[in-house]
Amino acid sequence: MRLVDSVNDLAPSGTLRASINLGNPVLAQGTPDAPGGVTVDIARELGSRLGIAVELL
Repeated sequence: MRLVDSVNDLAPSGTLRASINLGNPVLAQGTPDAPGGVTVDIARELGSRLGIAVELL
């Protein structure tokens, strides 16, 4: 699979949208305006590696 295919599949709009479940303190902490934790880190790293913006929801 080419990188372009991955971007088109994961972020067809050009922005990776990641839903963060703040109800699970093992995976995410913080507030909707300032989330943190492993799922936030993974989403941001994936966006960085793909060279696209990340929107945390």
